[in-house]
Amino acid sequence: MFVRRQTELPNMTMMDSANWTSDMTNATAGHPCQGTKLEVFSLQFVCDVIIATPLVILGIFANAVAFIVLCRQKNRMTTTVLLQALAVCDTLVLVSILLLRCLVNIHLLAGTDTLTTYINVYYAGVFVYLFPVMYFLRLADTWLTTLLTIDRYIAVCHPLHVHRLCTLPRAYKNMAIVTALALVFSAPRFFERRLADTCFRFGPTSLLRNHTYTIAYQVVLFSIVMYIVPMSLLVGMNGRLLWELRRANNFRATLPMTSQTGRQMMSTKKSITLIVVAVVVVCIACNLTAVVSHLFWSLATCFPSFMYLEVPRRRLAHVSNVMVTLNSAVNFFIYCLFSRNFRTEFVRVFCCRRLRRSYGASTVSGRSAEATQLSSMCSACGKRSSAASANSVICRTCSLRTSGLASFQQSAKNKNGARYERARC
Repeated sequence: MFVRRQTELPNMTMMDSANWTSDMTNATAGHPCQGTKLEVFSLQFVCDVIIATPLVILGIFANAVAFIVLCRQKNRMTTTVLLQALAVCDTLVLVSILLLRCLVNIHLLAGTDTLTTYINVYYAGVFVYLFPVMYFLRLADTWLTTLLTIDRYIAVCHPLHVHRLCTLPRAYKNMAIVTALALVFSAPRFFERRLADTCFRFGPTSLLRNHTYTIAYQVVLFSIVMYIVPMSLLVGMNGRLLWELRRANNFRATLPMTSQTGRQMMSTKKSITLIVVAVVVVCIACNLTAVVSHLFWSLATCFPSFMYLEVPRRRLAHVSNVMVTLNSAVNFFIYCLFSRNFRTEFVRVFCCRRLRRSYGASTVSGRSAEATQLSSMCSACGKRSSAASANSVICRTCSLRTSGLASFQQSAKNKNGARYERARC
């Protein structure tokens, strides 16, 4: 009843939750507890338990902290709101990974038959309903990252349209649209499998047995919506953002910067752009293995001559699971690395009073050093003069000093005053 053809295997590129074996006649085909027993230190155990489990726990905690810190930001920007949504989606992805991958394979540490039986029941009940949710969350996460990149691309490359396109109501509306479309696209996944008569068995429905559905939806449409379109947008806009950052740095180097407030505003905008660029780079890098794994599965599904790719695909899928977990767990550290405001708010919210005091003092001293550096810049040419004093606003190249300029202005004032008195007389 539950016999499956090899060409009808579902795409497990993102999670590869079914570890498919050559014997596909069992209703629990691919369950980690069935078929050949996995070695404790096999690739699957190392990836799903030893590496992924600590990453999941760390990532859930880090995303929760990042969400709290982002909510405490004083400036409510569209980028901040999108980062909050991304933190929530990443947390849900990590929770689903914990339930689908880590807890299912952790029984290998004990290896008792009783625990294995409980895992069988748990896996069958959870997999049928949670695996489609995983596809939905992964798709929503990818398009939220794309939406974040589009928002920053408009702010950097088209600043005249920011007030019209990058507003909070529009950001909430775009997030709702992306989430709804991701749910609609993932809806067929909920009808691919069903529970069998026994309590710990599941099998494919007639929809999943349909070869046309497999080719059209799982191969073609999924490749376009999940990988080709968003990755192309991310690569193109991220490259443009990097080019704009480099051009802005070169342009600012040629201009005088005497205003500390203006310098801080530019630094804040630069840090926000760097955060978005780093998040996108990590997303692209972590999804490369998933793209290759999905390509291998698509070739093996569409062309029987490529069936030899199924074995390396399974191995690559385990590595892909770790990379997906890493992608959802590292954003907090990116924020800490590139944003001083995020670090300051994090210390203010979560650290003790003594550490807050010491960190605040170091921040103030750093800003004072920046102010001193700004005060030694020439207001005429914008270049820093090593020979000029801290109170000098004109460099030697311009042949004027603050004292000389002040005396010149005073003498001119006296002369004008004398002329005024003579004219009055």
